[in-house]
Amino acid sequence: MPPICWLVVGDGDLRPFLERSSTPDVHFSGFVPHRAMRELLLALPFPSLFPEALGMSAVEALGLGIPVVTSGIGGATECVEHMWNGVVVPLALPPCPAALRADAGAGVDAGRLLAFPLSARRFACAIVGLALNATMRAEFGAHGQALVKTHLSIAQQTRRWRQLYDDEEDAGVVYDDGFSS
Repeated sequence: MPPICWLVVGDGDLRPFLERSSTPDVHFSGFVPHRAMRELLLALPFPSLFPEALGMSAVEALGLGIPVVTSGIGGATECVEHMWNGVVVPLALPPCPAALRADAGAGVDAGRLLAFPLSARRFACAIVGLALNATMRAEFGAHGQALVKTHLSIAQQTRRWRQLYDDEEDAGVVYDDGFSS
């Protein structure tokens, strides 16, 4: 694999563990303002191990024209299409929920998370592949921006919610708001 500088952006509970476990080519920046991200990132690694609803980081990166490399777990696959606006690197095996559960009160168990069978080499190769191919990055970035603009913008989401409520109202659906008597 060609030499590449890896940048970890942001802070969190795992940062000390990650800093101790990293190699010299990995740098930790801490917080970076949103507008500076486009200048820093060639691709956004989104190696989610937990099924999450959508993954706003992925949507925000796509909106900035940054391709996303994801594990294909959870809602990120609703906005990242393999080889269209990013790369989906599947887990080696389906996730086992019991392996993800940390002991009660112990917080995040980094050892259990990092022992999960996401192929770090395949994930890194996908990121490096994008880093080395400016044409693919530009194409994926344009596709991602178009997706966010046409389907995932705040204006689009607001229109969809309004339409949903209008459709429900037209169908005579009544919701108990918990406050009316």
